[in-house]
Amino acid sequence: MDALTILAVLFIGGISPGPSFVLVARTAIGNSRAAGMASALGMAAGACGLWIVAQLPHAPSPASS
Repeated sequence: MDALTILAVLFIGGISPGPSFVLVARTAIGNSRAAGMASALGMAAGACGLWIVAQLPHAPSPASS
């Protein structure tokens, strides 16, 4: 594969809606705009929490010492 094909596939994957978009849209349409905003903020908070955990240094496990 050439680099242009790989970039095109990554671009299409980046702009396509995923399951989180579907959940937020369904919540906003089915319940209210405030409920949709709350679910979007909850997903953003969860993503930030996972990012923070991923940035923590890895402690050595007791079995390796």
